[in-house]
Amino acid sequence: MKRLLLIVALYAICALRCEAQFIGYVSIQTTQQNVFTNQAANAVSASLTNLGQGAHFLVICNNAFVGTVSLESSSDGTFAAPNSIASASYALPAGPGDTGCHTLQAGGYYPAVRARITNFSTGTTTVTYSSVGGPISFAPAALNSQGPTSPIACDFEIGPSAISQNTAASSLQVGIAGQKLYVCAITISFNAATTAGQIQFLSSSGSCLAATQAFTLNITASTPQIVHLIGGPGGLFRLAPGQQLCVATGAITAQSLLQISFTQF
Repeated sequence: MKRLLLIVALYAICALRCEAQFIGYVSIQTTQQNVFTNQAANAVSASLTNLGQGAHFLVICNNAFVGTVSLESSSDGTFAAPNSIASASYALPAGPGDTGCHTLQAGGYYPAVRARITNFSTGTTTVTYSSVGGPISFAPAALNSQGPTSPIACDFEIGPSAISQNTAASSLQVGIAGQKLYVCAITISFNAATTAGQIQFLSSSGSCLAATQAFTLNITASTPQIVHLIGGPGGLFRLAPGQQLCVATGAITAQSLLQISFTQF
């Protein structure tokens, strides 16, 4: 009898107030769909699949493409006043088109999202949308003139390489066909006091004697004995795919010792 009374009392309590705590999804909710295929004009997609996801990704694969790809949101689904939550411009109008695949990332819940292509000039792009009901990076990828980019991690070293003054352009690293060469940092030390001159880092597709400047450092009589050149998350400078890295020095009356960190991909 006492047990029956206890059960009745519990039911009475739950009738007044009984709550549950949300402890998370059993599995992560994901979506994926094709948005544009070999698109060669400005375009706007239909609303993309929305299951309450909070992390959004556009995989953008370009072929000599010049234009801007954006992910837009709408608070009411009408896109009467669309909000651009992520955008990437590929290739400058005066430069060559972009070829390759890139990821555009955005975070947050939006009632409706869609993709848009603007500023189209040439080439084609294929865009795929995917999303997940989970967290994303604390910050979006870094922006540059060719769209978002991941931080560069240089895992190879050149040097120490001893370079005499008045050295004509000579090769430091041969580029790999189809891969960009990224330089993250350079350390230059001198075995004597310097005078006015330059150290030039050059880019060449053939002979270093027919190279173009990639990065130049002026040397003076007050230049420190050791010089550190450190780039940001995107590196110090980069060479076009397949280009080799060369160096040339002027009459600086000292031998230079170079230590360079780089990567190619």
